[in-house]
Amino acid sequence: MLQTAARSRSGPICVFSYFRLRNGKTPFGFISEGGTELDFQSSARAEIMADSPLILVVEDEFFLQADLDDGLSGGGFATEVVSSGEEALTLLMTKRHDALVTDVKLAGVLSGWEVARQIREKDPSFPVIYVTAYKQDWAANGVANSVLIPKPFTSAKVVAAVWGLLNQRTAPTT
Repeated sequence: MLQTAARSRSGPICVFSYFRLRNGKTPFGFISEGGTELDFQSSARAEIMADSPLILVVEDEFFLQADLDDGLSGGGFATEVVSSGEEALTLLMTKRHDALVTDVKLAGVLSGWEVARQIREKDPSFPVIYVTAYKQDWAANGVANSVLIPKPFTSAKVVAAVWGLLNQRTAPTT
């Protein structure tokens, strides 16, 4: 994240924060003046987010869904959020996603472990990030070359993990 500061003629300092995507576009920003955030670029946000990587988030706890959605959106990603493994697999059959961020224990029958395995059967290099309290089961159940972020987590950690796996996937091989 980049920040610039400027003093307005009226006196308060305005801080402009923004993320710059790999394609050079800025997905969003805000100006903070005296502790108040002023949103801008709302008309351009939809266009920019359409060019952003699409992340499928699978989490059955409402507040964690919101945290992951806000953090990933703020990190330059478009997101789709579902509660169950079944919903996740249905979406993955109808739309192209760039990465999966999943809890392990989900609503429904399928676990996050199973969702990731089924995705990897179709695409062996698909980026998978587990956000879970069940880290002890990762070695036995997690897919290879995945990332595990134990709960409680920070949004910055999740965003960094997703960008890291996406960059590994698109890095040129020599």
